[in-house]
This record gives sequence, structure tokens and C-alpha cells, in this order.
Amino acid sequence: MTEWAITSSVLIAVVLILRLCLKGRISLRLQYGLWALVLVRLLLPISFGHTPVSVLNAVEEAPLTQVVTFVGDGPDLAVAEPDPTLPSEQQQEQYEQNIQQWQEEKEKSGMLIRQSHVLLLVWSIGGVAVALWLAGVNLRFARILRRSRRPLPVENCPLPVYVSQAIPTPCLFGLIHPCIYVTPITASDPTMLHHTLAHELTHYRHRDHLWSTLRGLCLALHWYNPLVWLAAVVSSRDGELCCDEATVARLGEDQRAAYGRTLLTVTCQGRGNLLLTATSMTGRGRDIKERILLLAKRPKTAVVTLAAVVLVSAVVAGCTFTGPTPTDTPDPAPSEHTAQPLTQEELSRYEEMFAPIQTRADGTHVSNPLCSFFMSYYDRPEDLDLEQFLRYFPDDGVVAEGDITQQENNAELQALQAHPLWPFGSATFIPQPIHRYTRETVDQVLEQYAGITTRDLTVVESDDLIYLEEYDAWYNFTSDFAAGLFPCDYGTRTGNQVTLYSIPSGIGKSTVLVLEETEDGFHILSHQLSE
Repeated sequence: MTEWAITSSVLIAVVLILRLCLKGRISLRLQYGLWALVLVRLLLPISFGHTPVSVLNAVEEAPLTQVVTFVGDGPDLAVAEPDPTLPSEQQQEQYEQNIQQWQEEKEKSGMLIRQSHVLLLVWSIGGVAVALWLAGVNLRFARILRRSRRPLPVENCPLPVYVSQAIPTPCLFGLIHPCIYVTPITASDPTMLHHTLAHELTHYRHRDHLWSTLRGLCLALHWYNPLVWLAAVVSSRDGELCCDEATVARLGEDQRAAYGRTLLTVTCQGRGNLLLTATSMTGRGRDIKERILLLAKRPKTAVVTLAAVVLVSAVVAGCTFTGPTPTDTPDPAPSEHTAQPLTQEELSRYEEMFAPIQTRADGTHVSNPLCSFFMSYYDRPEDLDLEQFLRYFPDDGVVAEGDITQQENNAELQALQAHPLWPFGSATFIPQPIHRYTRETVDQVLEQYAGITTRDLTVVESDDLIYLEEYDAWYNFTSDFAAGLFPCDYGTRTGNQVTLYSIPSGIGKSTVLVLEETEDGFHILSHQLSE
């Protein structure tokens, strides 16, 4: 949007300067035609290619430009990897600095994105308001005309002609079915009516009723730009001048003076409504004076002047319809040992795999066993905390819960009650369910995601975890649910090794998860807090 506003403003400024410099030296038709470039630029938000002559090459990238970039593509930020040639202590220090810089850039980009949302909302509200204003003005004018008009028979006129007492000046109005409307005074004078009909039919041949509608659309799209409103005023005035020139050419030179007198009579002094699509004869005193003087002067375009205008227009179009020349140098080809940042799509895929709740094919929900790997920190999976790993692990069933007075024949429960770590003593009511986790089930998950089994773990005993050898299962007592979480904020890939970072938005340490990609998925190598 920023590029759109800049190129449009530059083009309008150039056309205004050209119009001022060439006033009286070119035909009014050519002067009016210059605004066609502006109309196309205002309606097309895109640029055509990249050239070194684009005006955008001279514009430094401002925060607003960055906002638009972030809205479209999202912030492309990366945590720089520490220099591998440094000692490990310095690498760690450098990594912490890089993380802090990453967080600052992330917060800055987030502010820009939020700001862009506000700007987009303001632009949308303003555009809708002007569009509604445009529609309201013209619907109200159409209703007034329908209620006040009466047909006026005119021979050899291709458009319907009506007389209305509700309008101050003759006009052409109607987007799909245009009609000519005249005042009673105009209708009563044959000469004045002849000149007025010729004038409005010229507007119709020039399709000015369509151009005025597009002009209103441009004002709705660029309501915030005062240059666009100025362009609407001046282009509307040039449209009337062009119409006068073409009308006199059709009426004949002998009618030039009489047509000028008609203009003085029927033109209503005052500011016209820019959002009214009718081609009404309104204008301020100096505008009417300019029209009469140009009728008398009869400006024509010399061949040299025409060539200069065409050349300047082509150059200006090239400068305002194209984008800036890219300055970014191509990234070097990644090598197998170079850390490459993960794409947002890849990060989202890991986020989905790490979701704490999964939905089975039958529609039921179950806790994600993969999240159990995030319940403790370890340099290698063999060192993970089994008690924490199983705390919210999907169980193989509940042994007992609540009142256990009727479970005298529950041998598994009796074995648990006889275990030294049984926490409820001789109580007959168990407040939390007793969850069972068989070695077979736990080993399946460990082998799938870490390439190990429970027999590879360095520590399997815990005061809060009971193991029964006869059932080859572990048991714990939990009634809540708080699975391990790992939001993926950033990640890199080096060969087949993936490093994921979870970076807190406030105070706290970052968490680093290292994976090794395999043919069937991946294995977790470590889950650590960044020191």
C-alpha cells in the first residue's frame, strides 16, 4: 500500500506540473487525457516489474513499508548460530546474546504487525465510509430526479431528455442508462437547449459519466491522500474544458461565441460535489472565466510539443508503474554442515506433532505421549526422569479409585498396598486414581521417539513411582492433567539434525530440543534449558 501511495502521489504531482507548464500550448483533449495515467495508477495497486528508474529506488524503506512486508509475509527472523571455532564457554555466551537479539527483533516485528493491523483497519473504515458516502449522494440525487422530472421530446437525440426544477444546472446522469436533465429555463430557449444538449452528448461520447464513477472509486481507495482529492478537482475541471473544445468543434466555429454565452447563462457558480457522478455545469468564478478564455484562445498542440508530452508521459509511467530494483544478493547455497533456519511451515508441523491432546480415529481424545519427553530436562534420553515422564503418560488402565472396600479380590491392588511406597496406608478411600503403565507400552513410545527402552534409563526408581515386577508395570497417582509443552518459536537444520527453540516472551530461560531425523520420523537427542 505504501508503494501504491508513493507512486500515485508522484504521478499526480508530475501531471499537475505538466498541466501548469503546458497550459494554453496543448489541446484540451490531450490535457484531459493525461489524467488517464493517474486513473490507472490509482486503480491498480501492483507494480509491473522492477527497473532502476522507479521512483521507489529513491525512497528508503520506512517502518510503514516494513509493516506491509510483515503483513504479507510475516517476520523472517533468525537466531544466529554461535561461531563453532570458539571455546564452548564463549559459544554459550554468544548464543545467549543471539537469543536476546532475536527476542528484541521478534518483539519489534510484533509491534509493527500490530501497527499494520491498526492502519489497515483505519484505511478500511475510511474507504467504506467514503464508498457509502458516494453511494448515498448519488442515490439521493437519483431519487430527487425521479420525483421531479418530466420528459422533454427532442428529435434526433440518442438519449432521453428530461426537465427538472430540482437541479440548478443541466447535467448528464446515470451509470447504466444515462439521461440528460435540463432546467426549465434551458428548455424554454431553443438556442440554449441546442448548445446544452450538444455539451451533454459530448460528455456521453467521452464516457465522462463512467470516468466520474471511477473517480469516486479512486477517492474511496485513497481517501487519506490530499493529492488524490486535488487530482479529482482538477481532472473534473479538465473534463469540462475538453468537453467545451469538442462541443464547439461539433457545433461549428460560427457557434463559438454563442456557445460561450450559453455557458455563462447555464453554469452554476459554486463547488461541485466530487462524489456526485453527474456531469453538472458548476464551477467557481475563475473556472468559468478560464473556460471562456480558452474558448476564445483555441489552443492547439504543435508536433514538437506532442512528441515531448508523449516522451515525458512514457518516462513518468516507467518511473511510477514499476517497482524498485532488488538490492538483496542471493543467499549462498547451503552446505550439509551449515545451519539453515526452518520455515514457518516446518515449525507449524512440529507444533502440530507436539500438541498435548490428540484425537483418535473414533473421535475420542487422549494425551499425547510425545509430550512426556518435555516433562524433564536431559542431555541424552537415557537420563530423562521416568517419574516425570509417566506423570501424565497415557495409562494402560486404572487399577482402582475411590472406595476400595469392595475390591478384596483385586490382587493387583493388594500387591500395591503391600508395597513400601504405598502412600495411603490402610485407608479404604483413594482420592486419586491409580494409573498402570506397562513396560511394553512405555518401551514402545521410548523406542519410537528416542531409540531406547526403559532398560537403557539410568534411573528408574522414584519415591512417587511404584514398580511391580510380577506385573512388569509402574503405577502413580494423579487426578489432574498438565502435559509437557514445547512451543516452537524457531528452529534450524544441520544435516539430519534439527534444533528447536522455545523462547519465553517474558523472564525465563529458553528451552532447546535437539532431534535426529530418521526414515520413520525422528529421535529426540536432548531436551535442555539454555544456561
